[in-house]
Amino acid sequence: MKFIVLCSLFMGATIRATGLDPQPQTSVWKTGNSSRPWQNPGWASSTQSISNPVTQTPTKDQNSEWPSLSGGRQEGQPTRQPSSGVSYSRVVSPPNQRTESTGSRPSTRRPFNQNTQHRSTIKPASPVPLSALSHNRTQASDQELTALSEKLFDEDISNPGKNIRLNYQSRTQSNSLRDAAPEPLLTVDAEAFNNPTIKALRQLYDNYIADSSFVESITSTEQKEESEFLDKVLDTRVMTDAMEFLADKGYVQKNKRAYKDLLNSIWFTMYSRGGGIIGSSAFEHVFLGELKKDEVSGLHNWVYFANEEENHRADYMGYLKKLELGKKSNLLKVHYRWSNVIKPSGSMFVGTSPEMEMALYTVCFLTRPDDRCPMSLGGKTFGIQTYTYRLNRNRGVVIGSAYPVF
Repeated sequence: MKFIVLCSLFMGATIRATGLDPQPQTSVWKTGNSSRPWQNPGWASSTQSISNPVTQTPTKDQNSEWPSLSGGRQEGQPTRQPSSGVSYSRVVSPPNQRTESTGSRPSTRRPFNQNTQHRSTIKPASPVPLSALSHNRTQASDQELTALSEKLFDEDISNPGKNIRLNYQSRTQSNSLRDAAPEPLLTVDAEAFNNPTIKALRQLYDNYIADSSFVESITSTEQKEESEFLDKVLDTRVMTDAMEFLADKGYVQKNKRAYKDLLNSIWFTMYSRGGGIIGSSAFEHVFLGELKKDEVSGLHNWVYFANEEENHRADYMGYLKKLELGKKSNLLKVHYRWSNVIKPSGSMFVGTSPEMEMALYTVCFLTRPDDRCPMSLGGKTFGIQTYTYRLNRNRGVVIGSAYPVF
């Protein structure tokens, strides 16, 4: 028993140590997965910058969107089941227990399996009242939303796209079990992770358990990290202008404290995705990822996907669809395996800053809840789909999911 506990602690410490920061001795952080060598001699020379990525000849594709969460669901209802014909690997989960960490925080990817009493430290929040979303369509026109998104894109001067190289390789289909991409998707220069908001984002990675059937606890240290992340985001012109747009439309009071309270509420309120287990939040779902039985849920952020490739937990299997957003960023719909579970189709921005993504998702959640929100970046039009999550006892509504559609 002592040997098992020591091994668990050692594995958790190793994951934390490798999951937060790129290796200090190298200027380029190359991502990979368990089936690939750490470095491929021909890999670096075959990749190009984000504005001119590598593309192999595509194959015929029949693609369909696979949302992570149905809209307007009451708390505790099950999420949408995967479509028929898609095969998954089984994740074997231990009993629904999680212990408090003593000395260091628990591993992001693997919950503790010790039968110790759980002590909840979930903080109260004030979600958006349902009445605030009842008149959303008259508050912001489609033209205003597309104009705002272009404005924010121009202001996103911290955009790390110049430090990212994409290796698309082959096109695939959402129901394929074949790995059409033997190399990793992303090569990210270490400089990208010096961005203040990206650095603050990555500090939150070890605060969560991927399996949504486990109760999440929030420590004072984790609350402080969440607060610091929101402060960094609100220090940017991108988020400030997005919040001022919402304030002008009557969704939030026009002051920084109100902006932070709103973001904290809709992104960090904890809730259940099934069985009454408080094990999820919008932030974890969108900016990290979740596992529920045979399903990968969320994981719509390139920074986290790069982290998971680097730590051999994500295996990119090919792309379904792609759209270049000028010379700064891209939209991707990809097929991949994460923690030995296949996600048929998942979309994400690549090269955008955390504040840019959070700003767009927040605006769309408030102005077009449970609907497709019109966006435009770099002259390319697309949409953002949001889903609301209604908390029980009429406590209001928060973000259930948000991701780009194109």
